[in-house]
Amino acid sequence: AISGKALAGENPSIPAYFGQLFLVILLILSVPASAMLYYRLSLMDRYVVHSFLTPFSLCLFSFVGIFIIADITDNGALFGGMGLFGVFRFYIIQMPFVILFVMPIAVLLSALSALSKLSKSNELISMISAGRSVFRVLAPIFAIGIYTSLISLAFKYEWAPVSVGVKTAMEKAAADKLESDANPEESSDEL
Repeated sequence: AISGKALAGENPSIPAYFGQLFLVILLILSVPASAMLYYRLSLMDRYVVHSFLTPFSLCLFSFVGIFIIADITDNGALFGGMGLFGVFRFYIIQMPFVILFVMPIAVLLSALSALSKLSKSNELISMISAGRSVFRVLAPIFAIGIYTSLISLAFKYEWAPVSVGVKTAMEKAAADKLESDANPEESSDEL
């Protein structure tokens, strides 16, 4: 993994490799650690987390869907030579880049939605009057924001560049196949 050239042709460095490895290990280990932390939270913290995660999942899936629909309209001509499985594979491979692109927007909108819901039903005021500070009430949202930042960092340096490279290669292969299908006499002359 360290020898040779990287995807973009640059020479890989040892500290960058170990930093990248650390981010991937942190991402993998964070799932059970976050589940353990969730079950150790108090009832108020779980309520704040739940009020954040519901609009977050809705925003994330909605923005990913909008991105895919917009990309289908842009690359619709290329999909003629791919087939249904090829199109499905094309978008599955592209998911790390899409998630990296839409996650900050989803976090912001879901935090605003959760806080406005808590404020509108006077739950935020009730939590503060129960003796919790504003920072303590918002601590689960800050923790989720830091966690999604770490996920974005791992995606940015590990999976998103690979997905963009594979996407470009698949688009080029599909364009070449469409061009060869459109001009069959030129491809038979080359043989």
